[in-house]
Amino acid sequence: MKRYLILSADERTWKFDRPVIFLGEWCRRYDRKHIWSKMDAVVAKPYGLTISERIKDYASLLEFKNQIYPEIFNILNRVHNANYSHRFWRILTGDWLVRYVDVIYNRVKTLQQCLMNYEISGVSLISNQDYVLAPPDSLSSVLSLDDDYWNGILYEKIVHLNKNNEFIIEYIIDSRKNKFEINEGVDKYFVKKNFIKYFVLKTYNYVAKFLRNEHDALIINSYLPRMEEMKLHLVLGQLPQLWTLNKLVQEVKYDWGFRKNIKIKTSYFGEPLLNFAFEELLIKLMPIVYLEGFKNLSDRVDALSWPEKPKFIFTSNNHDVDDIFKLYASKKVECLCSPYYIGVHGGGYFSYYDNPGNFELVSDKCLTWGFKHGLPQHIPTFIFTTTGMKGKYDKRGGLLLIQMPRYNRDRTWDVYVEMQNYFDKLTKFVKKLDEGPKDNLHIRVHPFAENLGWCEQEKWMEFDSEIKIDNGKVRLKSMISRSRLVIHGYDSTGLPETLSLNIPTLAILQIGFDQLNELSKPCYQVLVDAGIVHLTSESAAAKVNEVWSNVERWWARSVIQEARKQFCDQYARVSHSPARELKNILLNGIL
Repeated sequence: MKRYLILSADERTWKFDRPVIFLGEWCRRYDRKHIWSKMDAVVAKPYGLTISERIKDYASLLEFKNQIYPEIFNILNRVHNANYSHRFWRILTGDWLVRYVDVIYNRVKTLQQCLMNYEISGVSLISNQDYVLAPPDSLSSVLSLDDDYWNGILYEKIVHLNKNNEFIIEYIIDSRKNKFEINEGVDKYFVKKNFIKYFVLKTYNYVAKFLRNEHDALIINSYLPRMEEMKLHLVLGQLPQLWTLNKLVQEVKYDWGFRKNIKIKTSYFGEPLLNFAFEELLIKLMPIVYLEGFKNLSDRVDALSWPEKPKFIFTSNNHDVDDIFKLYASKKVECLCSPYYIGVHGGGYFSYYDNPGNFELVSDKCLTWGFKHGLPQHIPTFIFTTTGMKGKYDKRGGLLLIQMPRYNRDRTWDVYVEMQNYFDKLTKFVKKLDEGPKDNLHIRVHPFAENLGWCEQEKWMEFDSEIKIDNGKVRLKSMISRSRLVIHGYDSTGLPETLSLNIPTLAILQIGFDQLNELSKPCYQVLVDAGIVHLTSESAAAKVNEVWSNVERWWARSVIQEARKQFCDQYARVSHSPARELKNILLNGIL
């Protein structure tokens, strides 16, 4: 049976009078279930969901990236009449390139698989000649990936690149304008949500700038608690600085003619559509700040009041979507050979099969929370986020389940189906709980989940209207302090955090060890053997039921504590002198 293809959640592209096929679950928003549930519809098979498929795609794309990156960097030098090193460009653009190569690959392979497996009668495409797919900056590039309209326009481009279309294409003419301004997201969100804090930081920085030294280290978003970060400044002999993101105030327009003349060429893939897509789309999707807006960005960085000749640069966060910081770091590394140090962002950055990340490859030193996995950049330190804190929990408190957020659509596989499978496994966990722990259960969903259209609270309410849900209104630290047992529903940063604080903890690895690299598996196996980490929902629920009456006694057992300490020695080591320890590492490269 032929079916009409639907590519997005935009219902203007839907057909209600014939059989249809949704390209993916992202087309069927949960809050529109009353509409799509009545249609003669199926959902196309998801792409790349199994671990074996993910690993295969990762290996293939890794080789492709290593081939295409030098060409991209040479193009950037040419269009900007520059001669920067490839490391310079990789610091600035590397995280975007990693993300968007995966995105183009996913969108093309998803469409290809659908066209191969199903008979398609037609498709409706949004046509908007003035809509710009290129995001203004790195932050917007991430936010765009979950925008239905943006994805709809991207799929329209890919459909036209396919030379073998044998179905009717209908067009919906639209004139919607782009909604992002350069760096609008970070700055406006921070001011709106933290106005008093923002005002204090701006006032302090205004006063502190008169006492800065041009050779001060630039430390920004280290992931140390604020007081510990200030201590680090002091032991380095410099006035503590409370750096904030600077907004790019001048809007730079996308230049169609300029980009039309920038060409890349690849024949890496055996599939012509994939090669066409990368040739036609990668440059067109590149953020404006890297092309048309590069001079504006460079001028903004040159006007910063940050140290002119920093003894080193250190962050655990800004290396991804903060373009101002990244260009500052690129320039100082390129021109002054300033050491560039990046701390791991949290859990999972050490354990997955797709390491190393871009941040590990561009840094002089990558500061881990205890491990050294073979890269010369790895310097084992300690867990940053809980440094100086004391673990608090209530031995008579509740049961806290911390749910995994849905990933942005920046993976090679279908994250929507992955999330639905994950949700189903969590409901199995809840069903298996005894009355006592279930009555005391609180589920913490990710505070940004609703913005991604996942409707997590509604899904849980449909499953069980009496379940208690928190979507970020209560501080997670406060929720943990009121719980007797914390369940991490995935391999999260929270796992090493609560283990380092010696808070009774369980974790569920829903897809087992398949996602882990070989170096991390032994440490996780120690936690599995101790009953802290579980590979199924049923096993985790059984452990909760077993220990619920006296969690504290179970947690104090020697086998549990020994397993906890063994894991923490590798992935959540505790330091009793963090500022001095970091000083020795950052200045001398030693513990």
